[in-house]
Amino acid sequence: MNIEVDSQDVIKIILQFLKENNLHQTLQTLQQESNISLNVVDNLNELLSDIVHGRWPKVLQIVSSLGIPSETLFDLFEQIFFEFVEMNEIDSARCLLLNSAPLQSMKHDETHNIRFHRLEQIVLHCNDDADDHAAKQSIIQQLYESGETRQSKRKRIADAIEKHVFEAAPSRLLSLLNNALKYQQIAGHFVKGE
Repeated sequence: MNIEVDSQDVIKIILQFLKENNLHQTLQTLQQESNISLNVVDNLNELLSDIVHGRWPKVLQIVSSLGIPSETLFDLFEQIFFEFVEMNEIDSARCLLLNSAPLQSMKHDETHNIRFHRLEQIVLHCNDDADDHAAKQSIIQQLYESGETRQSKRKRIADAIEKHVFEAAPSRLLSLLNNALKYQQIAGHFVKGE
């Protein structure tokens, strides 16, 4: 009985090994060269909970190594931008707008550059109205599209990410190698200590 293993599955297991061993540059290089993304997390429910509860540093750390579609990344980074504005962290919002790869990609995307320019306008209005509390409140009320709230958008983003991310047991490569060596030893093809 022959069992065939898809080369993409092998690469994904290697990618997971690289991620678990903090070999991030090698991970990125292999993902780019193979055109295969590691969309695996240790705990999917924890990631989704972090998104719904706005624990953005944890979310960004995990999402940075995943192959999430641009549209979903645009929504995620736009939401983080909105929350910076809501907390009156305008400098942080501006920094995110000017330095994050997804928002810069949004700027150059023909179908989404209007969204980017809207974010630019929000920063400009917040700076213009720095001392006007009523004006800032008006800007905050206009952040979300009609009927949407911070919580509903977080939930929508979590649902979108859930479609592209899978949960996998840690250390799969090491487990496979250990099992292969045990089989070789049991089958008599490998003597312990060789």
